[in-house]
Amino acid sequence: MLQQTVEEMPDTTHDEYGQRTNGVLLSLEKFNSVFGLELGYLLFGATEQLSRALQGKETTLQEAITRQI
Repeated sequence: MLQQTVEEMPDTTHDEYGQRTNGVLLSLEKFNSVFGLELGYLLFGATEQLSRALQGKETTLQEAITRQI
């Protein structure tokens, strides 16, 4: 549904937002953009888990140093 809306915007709106949307759509259709988004999702997902584990209320410094999270 989002993709359909993005594809229709340049045809229905003839302002700067329609042009921007078209540019975003063209970028997303390129391999590099999709690959970068997927890679970022994988990397930031892992760091988010680590961050939550290290900032847990029950996590001590010793656990953080010795535990393999």
